[in-house]
Amino acid sequence: MAVEPIEIQVGANLIPLMGDDNHQIMDRIAAFRKQVALDMGFVFPKVRVKDDKKLAPNSYRIKIYNAAVADGEIVPDRILAIDPGNTSEKISGVETKDPTYGLPALWILEEQRVQAG
Repeated sequence: MAVEPIEIQVGANLIPLMGDDNHQIMDRIAAFRKQVALDMGFVFPKVRVKDDKKLAPNSYRIKIYNAAVADGEIVPDRILAIDPGNTSEKISGVETKDPTYGLPALWILEEQRVQAG
């Protein structure tokens, strides 16, 4: 069996985000690969996305040559609001951490976007 250079595994609730009519995630991955090639001259390997029934429904895992390098959770019907540390207004949402920098964050409803600033 061949090992994929880069693989993203997703839980059941995230499958529609990967393969719906818009293909938004796959289009962004393709655009990223193209931009890296243009900017740096490095051809980024293709990214394989597959479902994994062993993962929690809202979870994802990123693997490089079959070694897990990152994982997290996405709440599909919400947006991620990251607290930069200077917020004055309290907003309700599902508490989490920003997956990139580990900052406090909330999964909020789209209607709360303006309030989050």
